[in-house]
Amino acid sequence: MLLHDACRPLAPAELGTAVVEAVRDGHDVAVPTLPLTDTVKTVDAGGTVTGTADRSTLRVMQTPIAVRAELLPADAWGDPLAVVRRHLAAGGHVHTVDGHPAAFAVLSEWDRELAELIVDGRVRL
Repeated sequence: MLLHDACRPLAPAELGTAVVEAVRDGHDVAVPTLPLTDTVKTVDAGGTVTGTADRSTLRVMQTPIAVRAELLPADAWGDPLAVVRRHLAAGGHVHTVDGHPAAFAVLSEWDRELAELIVDGRVRL
């Protein structure tokens, strides 16, 4: 099964193909990811920086997500990323494929404006 989050309207079709092929190759769940490029800090309750996370192993997860049909929970349709969290919590493995910059989540006015610029051809990824 292929799950996609509507907030990622510019995700290219090749992401769907890549995650489906990964599941066909034997993986239970496959997700596209991108390396995290921002520096991530841990901060205490008072707002003081307490450390820097090692971003070398951190990834930004995207959709579409491919899941073996028999592993898909009945309530999976609300939040595709919850399917991944649940599968991991149950001890399952999730395979990653290369993500794509166009598969960003459109959640803010800034994101919407960027998406419109891309669709209009004024910004290229």
